[in-house]
Amino acid sequence: MSKSNTNSILVLFTLLFFQLSIAQEGVLDLNFGDQGTTRFAYTDKGARAMDMILLEDNSIILGINSELRQNGATYNRGFYIYKLTQDGEIDTTFGQNGQLYFPNNGTNSSYFNSMLLQFDGKILIMGSIEGEGKLIRIDQNGVFDPSFGINGIQDMDSGYRIAQQFTGKIIVQSQYFDGYNNMYRFSRRNTDGSLDTTFGNNGIQITDVTNYRFDLCFAIKIDWEDKILAGGPSYNNGDDYHPVITRFNENGTLDTSFGNNGTVITTFGPESNLGEVDDIAILGDKIILGGNYQYYGGTGGFGGIKPAVAKFNNDGTLDQTFGQGGKVIMDTYFEANDYLRSIAVQRDGKILLGGGASMPYPFEQTNFFVIKLNNDGSIYSDFGDSGIFITDFGGSDTNYVTDLVLQTDNKVLAFGVTEDANDEHRNAIVCRLDNEFLGIPDLLADNDIQVYPNPTKGYVKIKSKYPIKKLEIYNFLGQLLASKLYNNTTLEKEFDINKFQNGIYTLLIFSEGERVFSKSIIKRSN
Repeated sequence: MSKSNTNSILVLFTLLFFQLSIAQEGVLDLNFGDQGTTRFAYTDKGARAMDMILLEDNSIILGINSELRQNGATYNRGFYIYKLTQDGEIDTTFGQNGQLYFPNNGTNSSYFNSMLLQFDGKILIMGSIEGEGKLIRIDQNGVFDPSFGINGIQDMDSGYRIAQQFTGKIIVQSQYFDGYNNMYRFSRRNTDGSLDTTFGNNGIQITDVTNYRFDLCFAIKIDWEDKILAGGPSYNNGDDYHPVITRFNENGTLDTSFGNNGTVITTFGPESNLGEVDDIAILGDKIILGGNYQYYGGTGGFGGIKPAVAKFNNDGTLDQTFGQGGKVIMDTYFEANDYLRSIAVQRDGKILLGGGASMPYPFEQTNFFVIKLNNDGSIYSDFGDSGIFITDFGGSDTNYVTDLVLQTDNKVLAFGVTEDANDEHRNAIVCRLDNEFLGIPDLLADNDIQVYPNPTKGYVKIKSKYPIKKLEIYNFLGQLLASKLYNNTTLEKEFDINKFQNGIYTLLIFSEGERVFSKSIIKRSN
């Protein structure tokens, strides 16, 4: 690279970082919604934030359950799907004036569970309507997809969490109870919603992953090999939760190369072996678990809860470079009980944690928090107040994060629960936080690295002037889909993207001398 080109690049990076360093990290982005937040409140019922997905243009889809809570009981359950613009305003072109509503008509059983953004841009929703399990597919305008199920709705016996494999097929997680043991249950659906009978036993896989009576699945993810990661607590009596992660092959069988015959029963802390897995993230060949460590002697004499994170290698062993022996336990903010519900991982490996921080007994107040860690598990102190953003949104008693998403510009969207001014009904709230910028300009010089063919039907070849150390490929949301390390000094590599859907991807090329190049590549079938 010539001296003049190098100087130009340095000037570009200097300007870029100058512009992006003005905003403080971990504070509300006042350009979003109303002073950084958008709230959903109903006069006659509560709103409970459940799940959030980000579209290519940074618009946002939200899933919210509505319910009336009285004397410890819940009534009048229904659910809403909303669309926000990238500025946090209701997009009135979506559905009916910005929303889709699924009522219960008196049966108390219309309920939202989860959703995902398919590779083709369509939105898949798992829930129940009038007590019947339903898998629903809509487009980004809120129109039901007639090519899926019957008029966009596929009947299901049950389902909680969903994920999509690179083949386009859909994994649906639920539970199976045989009268004594509660087990993981997965089914797989074709792209039209029909049952894929090549998966498991005629489309369904039931697995007892531990010797404990109850194996509950709280999170699933698909890794870059199309394998299924599932995690949650396993226990016998309800007071002996153990954190568990299991990996299944693409076809639903246990991946015996992971952990102990496919399962890892781990611990978070030294004082007890109790805890649970609540969320899973994947970064290349690393698996990151977010959960909660349970110990004895918490506030008010009750059991204590602290957020915990563990990082695993691809074979299920702990990554010893992270925290202490692969684990990090967070100190509670108010020296009481904090509960983690969601994690998100940046491209550089930094980790964001979201949940609720409780005041000590006898106070009944919980604050909404987002914490940021470095990729080694230490606190990233430049974020918020010494690594944490925490708020009660003006004095509400109940506040907590349910979901975290990173925008393509790396700003943080945090979705969760708060309450109205009288603490009568719960509200759903989404806020946006400023965050460090991780963009890598496409500075690929033809005389340094060549990537071809582009567009491609399945393979790309990379020819480099410098030895290639690693290749990574990301989708348009900035999610890492595949990563490959190289130990030799070959200057030419071939990267297989056959299993990816048609679309635009970003290829990052890491070479010797700490050089990083990026290139947009197009995958298409013809």
